[in-house]
Amino acid sequence: SFYVGYDTNLNRDICICPLNRIGSRCFIPFNPCTNWSCNHHGQCYPNDERAQPDSQFRCICDLEWFGKRCENKKFRFDISFTDSKMISSSSIAFIHSIIPSTFREETYLTSFYRFHEEILNLTFFLELTFDGSHSGLISFIQLLKDFKHVDYYLLNFITQVNEPLSEMNVIVDQKNRCRSINELLDKTILSQPYLRRVKYYQQICLKNKLIEKFQCFYDEQLMCLCDKTNHAYCFNINLTYSGCPWNKCSERGICIKDHELCPKNLFCLCNSCSYGSVCQFSTEGYILSLDAIIGSHIKPMIRNLYY
Repeated sequence: SFYVGYDTNLNRDICICPLNRIGSRCFIPFNPCTNWSCNHHGQCYPNDERAQPDSQFRCICDLEWFGKRCENKKFRFDISFTDSKMISSSSIAFIHSIIPSTFREETYLTSFYRFHEEILNLTFFLELTFDGSHSGLISFIQLLKDFKHVDYYLLNFITQVNEPLSEMNVIVDQKNRCRSINELLDKTILSQPYLRRVKYYQQICLKNKLIEKFQCFYDEQLMCLCDKTNHAYCFNINLTYSGCPWNKCSERGICIKDHELCPKNLFCLCNSCSYGSVCQFSTEGYILSLDAIIGSHIKPMIRNLYY
């Protein structure tokens, strides 16, 4: 136990008890955890002895499991890149999944991976279990160097799930790349107001049937997929990042967190010419800074432009 002072109102010591001990002096053993509390898929920790019996402990689940008692196995996504050039300049990969549902609103899930070295295989675990209410799965990966240099690749477009899914293997190459509308429409159409410009999106998929085959395209608000009938299926992509109130990234980037309410991981995605764990270094106005020159010798396993 840890003594923090004396309560003059109650005339007693104030003690902070370790795990598995309770009471004003931490003399009473308390361990609500059992071997089956977290279904052997996580670590059990005592919570509050005043709570209901099923809330007196909390489970911290293993990587591949989730749920209040770690009872659900996460959906596994194995992604393989055919060419290292696709990820050579990227600092982070986001995987976005949209799960349409027959009886409720769509589910949006996002995970991220920070690149510390060039690798061709990534594995993501999503807090998702497929059941009979899910009518499909749309997933794409977003590769970022910074917010001005972004590439999207379609991973899958499943319109119907006929059997339970627990994992998926996807190979990504250049034919999976989603194109920007700036590559597909002429300047006259691009200069039109947004609502008028969107009307031309169906033509992109119809022309695609006659010219060259590609699967998806996007603008600043929508991601569009060309279906089997060569018509555009578009949906909003909510890729705004709210940031972290306690981390301003030195005002040179945006803080990314892996969960909106209870983040476990966070990091700074720096603007161009900025780098460092909180974007504290800048090469703006210089060809190279001293940190960029010697940084790779101090930490050889970390890229110069981001941590």
